[in-house]
Amino acid sequence: MSLHRLGVVAWLVQPLYLVAEIVTATAVGVPYSFVDNTISDLGASACTTVAYPFGDVAVCSPWHLVLNTAFVVTGVLMVVGALLVRHPVAGGWVRWLWVVAGLSSVGTGLVPLDRDLDLQPPDPPTGDRMPHEQGTDDHQHAGHHEGG
Repeated sequence: MSLHRLGVVAWLVQPLYLVAEIVTATAVGVPYSFVDNTISDLGASACTTVAYPFGDVAVCSPWHLVLNTAFVVTGVLMVVGALLVRHPVAGGWVRWLWVVAGLSSVGTGLVPLDRDLDLQPPDPPTGDRMPHEQGTDDHQHAGHHEGG
């Protein structure tokens, strides 16, 4: 099979994602509507309440791994298809839009709606010890007693 055909197959199987969405929606523990709820509600990894601008929404998706895995697989297939399909419609900037969309889908599956992705650098250490020395006194003195 040529790389072009492999890319076409990668794009053609993407609608199978819908099966994962429907299967996951059948198992939710709270009311879910394909019209009123977001797809990300199905990917929530814990039963919780999500604050939306229009109000709080309860989410509880026991099969969240099915949907989140589908997000990741679909995203990878989008990227593979974008990079392998050789057609004027799938070239140039359109190709890179597909790559970005695919990477976005992967990110959505890896960081569900109810999980924060902390991209902030850690706070710098305080005191006069170097970062690699933080906490060493506690370990060095553990179990050590003065006197007899």
